[in-house]
Amino acid sequence: MSSSNARNLGRGPFTADMIEPGSRYELSGGHPVLCMPTAPRGGRANLLGGAVLETDPAVTEAGVDVGYSSEDTQLRAPDVGSATCPTKPAGPRACRSSPSSTPTAARTWRSSRPRLTSS
Repeated sequence: MSSSNARNLGRGPFTADMIEPGSRYELSGGHPVLCMPTAPRGGRANLLGGAVLETDPAVTEAGVDVGYSSEDTQLRAPDVGSATCPTKPAGPRACRSSPSSTPTAARTWRSSRPRLTSS
């Protein structure tokens, strides 16, 4: 499902905290979007990009497939990403990469809600 199709469906029932750690799903407007694994060529490029970010002194946090959420019904896991996060996050919205987007520990944050898994 493309993000334009998800927008046409209205708000979906899922939130970022419902996505299991390691899941291949992202969320667009509360609708799950299956993301296929990166092919070998792309994986090598991700490794190089991650190394560049990790060694940049201006970058405090870098990661691969880390969940970023700007609101409860949105979750993206870019191949390579960076953010400025506190050492001890205060909760699922503790990290900020810019004033308009909020990375979150959504893939590791747990609650008692039902979860969406890729099995």
